[in-house]
Amino acid sequence: MNFKNFSIENHVRREIKEITRQENSFNRSNYIRLDKNENLFSLDELFELKIKSLVTSDLLSCYTNLEDVYQQIATTFKANTRCISITAGADLAIKAVYETFISPGSHIVLPEYSYGMHHVYLKQFSANVTRISFKQDLNLDVQQILAIEENIKLVFIESPSGSTGLSLKESEIDQLALTLRARNTLLVVDETYAGIAKEFLPLSLFNKNPNLLSIRSFSKNLGLAGLRVGLVFANELTIPWLKKVQPMHEINSFASSVLSLCLSSEEAFSVYRNQVNHSKLLIKESINDKLYDLVIGDANFFLIRPKFKQLSPLNLYMKENGFLIKDQYDRGALKGFFRVTFGDEIQIKSFLNHLNKFHLLHNSRENKFHLDDK
Repeated sequence: MNFKNFSIENHVRREIKEITRQENSFNRSNYIRLDKNENLFSLDELFELKIKSLVTSDLLSCYTNLEDVYQQIATTFKANTRCISITAGADLAIKAVYETFISPGSHIVLPEYSYGMHHVYLKQFSANVTRISFKQDLNLDVQQILAIEENIKLVFIESPSGSTGLSLKESEIDQLALTLRARNTLLVVDETYAGIAKEFLPLSLFNKNPNLLSIRSFSKNLGLAGLRVGLVFANELTIPWLKKVQPMHEINSFASSVLSLCLSSEEAFSVYRNQVNHSKLLIKESINDKLYDLVIGDANFFLIRPKFKQLSPLNLYMKENGFLIKDQYDRGALKGFFRVTFGDEIQIKSFLNHLNKFHLLHNSRENKFHLDDK
């Protein structure tokens, strides 16, 4: 459309114009979705009934009061409410960190692979970034961070990593926070995948490291990605600054009520954790290490890399057979790996069956090519 004397583009900030976003129009409903680390296990029927019973007129028509939920979260993390700022998912927790601490020209350090929205926020807040690579063992190279001589405003790391599933040791994070504090640098640890196989960082670490912040979520450890509930966890002197940028109501009434229901159950975290652990055992016992490199960390996914020549990528083959997995990593130590979410027993056994067919198909084709060459 062409409107004379008016162009909306002239009103858009330069930083926003530079942002590129992927479209999410692809319909995933007809596939087994092993690509986005969602909870693929069926909810308990009784739990579903309890959730449905929460939906009342008041729930839908009244603004929510989060006081009780704040207290439940504080109890879960053995802290006080002054250490917590609830957000609409870990995504908004990360954005709150940018809004609170990052100015145009601020220098940020990120892993070479990190949560996708960092790309957007770096542009939005006009920040400069240095990317840190993974070592050959797929652990983050912390020494690269310490070797940077420029002034750094903030370091983001993930533990467990959303790319590898591997975690840094608590002692490593403690030492890194201490070193960065001496440089007047903030350290933000994205713990979105904690609570599945690795515990969250303890309150004591934040009490002695006022520059340390944590991003947390209930999307992975409770398997409730659709609720969009996350939070920033930090020293109680830090949280008030983050609350200055939070919206009038952090999350909606339904998310608040379901989360409260989950946190009131002693089995809230163990149910999903046990389901994931069962799938981990299936994968460990079934993957042929002569054919595939396998990495299983502390998250709800695993990495797999074919050791044989692929005539077509594993993700495309799986898509043709009804499975979605993450696209292949294309650089660094992760090059060639595919990320796959743990599903239930039926889904995993079906995936393994197709994985075996994938090898047989490529092996037969390769042998045919060799025969043709002769």
